[in-house]
This record gives sequence, structure tokens and C-alpha cells, in this order.
Amino acid sequence: MWEYLVIARNTPFDAGSLNDRGRDGWELVTIIYDLDRHEWLAYYKRPKQEAPPPPLSS
Repeated sequence: MWEYLVIARNTPFDAGSLNDRGRDGWELVTIIYDLDRHEWLAYYKRPKQEAPPPPLSS
């Protein structure tokens, strides 16, 4: 399973801001410019972190 992140900005993205998310395991999927909102949108995905199972009770 995947989790997704969308980041909106009024100015174009620079390489540093895009790479910062990669340190947290995010993979850049695409960047688009939304003409209606006049914003740049960066779409990311990463594997969803599964919650650890609860401890076994005795």
C-alpha cells in the first residue's frame, strides 16, 4: 500500500526542496502547474508504514 503527499507552492520548486522529502522516504511522482489555482503542485508517494502488531498477552 502507498501513502501520498501533495505540496503546493506559489513559486517553482528548486532541487533542494524536492530532495528534502526523499530523506523521509518520499518518491517524487510528478510536478504540475495548476492554472486555476496558480500554484505548483508536487506529488509524492512512499510505501505505507504498517503499524506493528500489538504485543502478545500471556
